[in-house]
Amino acid sequence: MANETAGIRDALNLTDYIRTVLLKQPDLYPHILTDRLLPLLSDEEICKEAERVEDEALDRLGNPEHFFEDARKEAVDYMLTLRDIRQGIINTFATGLYHQFEQQFSKVLRRAVWDRHRVFRHAHEVANEFINMGLDVKRLPGWKEIDELRLIANCIKHAEGESCQELRKTRPGLFVKPLWGSPIEQDDDAQQSLIDPFVEEPLGGKGVYLTEQEFMAKVKAIKTFWIAFAEAIDSY
Repeated sequence: MANETAGIRDALNLTDYIRTVLLKQPDLYPHILTDRLLPLLSDEEICKEAERVEDEALDRLGNPEHFFEDARKEAVDYMLTLRDIRQGIINTFATGLYHQFEQQFSKVLRRAVWDRHRVFRHAHEVANEFINMGLDVKRLPGWKEIDELRLIANCIKHAEGESCQELRKTRPGLFVKPLWGSPIEQDDDAQQSLIDPFVEEPLGGKGVYLTEQEFMAKVKAIKTFWIAFAEAIDSY
C-alpha cells in the first residue's frame, strides 16, 4: 500500500477513515426511516387512523344514516393525506441521503489533498478531481446508482426541471403513484399513461414516488461505492 499515490496524500489514514466512519453513516438513515418512522405509517396503521377519523366524524355529525358519506369522505381524505406524508418522508430522506454522500465525498477529497478549506460545487466536480489524480471513481461499483440518486434528490428538492425531465426518460415509474397496497409495475404501457407530466410538490409526497425498497438499494449502493473506493486506493 502506498502512503502517497497520484496526488492522494496519506492514503492509509484516508482508507481507514472511509472504513471506520463513512461506511457506518449511511445506515443511520434506514435505521430511522424503516425501523422508526415508516412502521407508524404502514397501510395497516393508516387504515386504523382512518377508521378512527370516520367514527369521530359520525359522532360529531350525528345521525349515521344522513352523514355516513360525509364521514367516509373525511376518513378517506385523511387516509390519502397520511399516504402523502409517508411518501414525503421517504422523498426527504432520499434527498438527505444523497447530499450527505456529496458532502462526505467532498470531505474525502479535501483530506486526500490536505486542503480543508477547498470548496466544491457538486459530486461530479469532486469525481473529476479524483480522475485527474488517476483514480476513475465513475467506474467504481455503486457510482451509477449514486448518480441516479443525484437526479432524484434534485427532482425532489427543486420539483419540475432538468433532473425530473431526465429521470422521466430513464425511470418513468418514479412518477407513477402506487395503487393502495401494491406498487404499479414500471413497464406496463397502460399504466404509463398515469405518469404526472409535471412535478410540483415532491416534498409533500406528490409527483415522485420512490419506494422504501429503492431507498434501501441506494443506501447499499453508497456503501458499495465506499468499499470499492477504499480498495482502489489500497491497490495503487
